[in-house]
Amino acid sequence: MKRTVLLLAVAVALLGTPAAVAKDGSQTVAYLGCSITMDAVNGYTALGGDDLWQPTLEISNGSPERWRDPTSRHWAVFDAALALHRPPSAVWYEVCPQWRNPSLNVGTLEGWLRQSIALLRLRIDAPVYMSAPPDLDTGVRPRCRAERDQPRELWQQVIAPLLAAGTVLPGPDMPALFSSEKRDGCHGNSAGQAKWGQVLVAFFGT
Repeated sequence: MKRTVLLLAVAVALLGTPAAVAKDGSQTVAYLGCSITMDAVNGYTALGGDDLWQPTLEISNGSPERWRDPTSRHWAVFDAALALHRPPSAVWYEVCPQWRNPSLNVGTLEGWLRQSIALLRLRIDAPVYMSAPPDLDTGVRPRCRAERDQPRELWQQVIAPLLAAGTVLPGPDMPALFSSEKRDGCHGNSAGQAKWGQVLVAFFGT
């Protein structure tokens, strides 16, 4: 029995929250993403979390195509928040699908991610935890139109080389939502936001 407990403890140590995420209230976590990221951060805040930047950044439509553009309004929002907070100890980058653009290949999408990370590195030198988008188009209605064009599995394939190279670290694994947890095809209602918020609390702490 003791051996089993020891093995479980070792497994948690190896597979649990990365060591760079200090869950002691001493950190400030910046984030890149889109409206579903905003939903998750709102859920996190409602659960008492205050390590992620507050108030929630207005970064709707924040696909990698937008974040790779240095003139994007998303960087203006990010820079304004950066000026208000102490230097982040971590960054959460939730990759969001590009709506109505199904023809993009893996190489193009990976290039966009690398460009956006380069722009981030001009501002912040902290670990970047990258998450693929949650699966929002699995037949649970209403379905998310954006993920019909660029499903979660595609983004996992795009992110894989960055993880393998150590450019980014594995971020929180955001779960799919049931119909009762959605306010539309792509976004969470209060229950859906709480579900995502719980994942962020488990990963980053409060």
